[in-house]
Amino acid sequence: MKQVSLKISAVAIIALAASCGKSGSGGQLVGAPTMMNYKAPVPIGMVYVPSGVLRMGASDQDMRGKNDALIRTAQMAGFYMDATEITNAEYRQFTNWVRDSMAHTQLGDFIDNPDGTQRVDMRRRINYRDEDVQDQLSNLYIQADQSGWGRKEFDNSKLVYTYQTFDYQEAVQSPDQPASSFIRKHEVPVYPDTTVWIRQFAYSYNEPIAMQYNWFTAFNNYPVVGVNWIQANAFCDWRTALWRSEREGNRQYFEGEFRLPSEMQWEWAARGGRNESPYPWGGPYLVNKKGCYLANFKPQRGNYAADGGLYTVPVDRYWPNDYGLYNMAGNVA
Repeated sequence: MKQVSLKISAVAIIALAASCGKSGSGGQLVGAPTMMNYKAPVPIGMVYVPSGVLRMGASDQDMRGKNDALIRTAQMAGFYMDATEITNAEYRQFTNWVRDSMAHTQLGDFIDNPDGTQRVDMRRRINYRDEDVQDQLSNLYIQADQSGWGRKEFDNSKLVYTYQTFDYQEAVQSPDQPASSFIRKHEVPVYPDTTVWIRQFAYSYNEPIAMQYNWFTAFNNYPVVGVNWIQANAFCDWRTALWRSEREGNRQYFEGEFRLPSEMQWEWAARGGRNESPYPWGGPYLVNKKGCYLANFKPQRGNYAADGGLYTVPVDRYWPNDYGLYNMAGNVA
């Protein structure tokens, strides 16, 4: 690499000496002043995954001897990652926000902004049990004679989160087009698919868990199930907007965004610094010295309960890997 030197001529030095510099700088290059004290924020529940070199691909056990997953090297920049899977309670905060925002919009609950625009008043409480409120939100409810349970209930399939993204790839390829042409609008039904407990487990009596898993408080700390990739991206956008709104409201600097990890980031985080290990805890065994399983999966030819969990287990169950990440293998496929 060539070394580039910066030289200032005598004429330039005279010009600098005659100009007004920063007070207390002694006429030296000290950088532009800043108006804020910055400290990188750490999101709640996240841990830092350090930078390093990932040997991506097959582990140290190529059982078939196929040699069809060649190891390749990737340079990894550090990033933050949730220490656990997203829980039912955390995802419910998202769906409840979508429900309330839709209801407030329909009820006309708005606040005037200084610039003449309006925003939804999310601070106002909505009593969903009030019959007048239910009448005003009738399009969001399933009537008693159609619900199948003999009572009126909220139609969760109507919960749609709307957001916009900017297509940078298209913008780079078409620099002559206006920026507005690269804005993509997304409308995503966000409620989890609770039927996966029935559809993916034929001939099993899973109706109770299908009916209770997502909303019952006993499952608050269990991982959310029935969320697809599109819904997960919508959740990330909402989480980014929620945190940005809080920090900017307090005049705090905001940077970055929440998003799903890439394949390389996931493998790097899952290995926990153990290169070419077959499992997040190392390996090659699935149990510890006491005979306890190290993750929640289907052991012993289908004995689901042998590892301590017939279905899913709480997100902080079992030991974390060396980066402090829980359940990087098992629990939810």
